[in-house]
Amino acid sequence: MLFSLVETTKANELEPQAYLKFLFERFPAAQTTEEMRALMPQHVDKSLLPSLPKPKPRKK
Repeated sequence: MLFSLVETTKANELEPQAYLKFLFERFPAAQTTEEMRALMPQHVDKSLLPSLPKPKPRKK
């Protein structure tokens, strides 16, 4: 189920790590079906997602 959620996130052009952070912070407060549905990737406004720092290149 988590893989499906991440793939849906990518299909909606959202950054998976930022979306999951957003989701895990807000899902516990969602009480109705409508509130939960609003947290699904296809309904999330990209501007609501947290900005994550760019990963540093790995040293070889």
